[in-house]
Amino acid sequence: IFTTGSLVKNYFKKNSTKIQNIHMVITGKKFLNKKFNIKRILSSETCNILICPEGLYTETDIMFNLGLSLSQKKTKFNFNFRIHPELKQNKKYMGNLNNRIKNFRNFKISNNSLDDDINHNHILIYRGSSICVNGVLGGMVPIYYKLHNEISLDPLFEINQFKAENESQILRYIDLLRLHKNKKKLNNKMKSLMNYCKLYYENFDEKKILKYL
Repeated sequence: IFTTGSLVKNYFKKNSTKIQNIHMVITGKKFLNKKFNIKRILSSETCNILICPEGLYTETDIMFNLGLSLSQKKTKFNFNFRIHPELKQNKKYMGNLNNRIKNFRNFKISNNSLDDDINHNHILIYRGSSICVNGVLGGMVPIYYKLHNEISLDPLFEINQFKAENESQILRYIDLLRLHKNKKKLNNKMKSLMNYCKLYYENFDEKKILKYL
């Protein structure tokens, strides 16, 4: 069984009863990795927020509507919306989205690389997208948006405490993250998140699979 990292490997072992004759090999890939810099959030007059839906039209619509609404309430903040590459191929769909944001100065559809988006933004709002792992490793604070009464889609469900079920909770998190009095607590939470995410994706080691062949 091929897994992305030791975190997934151990989770599979813990929840499986028949693994005696099954070998698991890590075949993931490490991504951008840097230290969390709280000054990016505290020192900026504005705040750059990245919104990442999954590659589904329904999920994209949910997050797009959320982003538009948040941008109207936080007019001094910049909201960047990252659309899955496959959906970007649909010109009609993209045209509709672009038409909806013509009058929004602080809401843009990103055409940057993932690393550039992570470097440019401070906070990540996500649902089921695994980009949350990349974001944490790049020093972004992740906020999981959960719809009411739904089963969690959060890839970081075991560790992430930043969870919101409505706009008000998201806005409250954003305000709390920017308060200097919460500096120590935020640093500790991000340290735990980053240690967790480092085990989510790990580089493939060819020697480990060869010993099973």
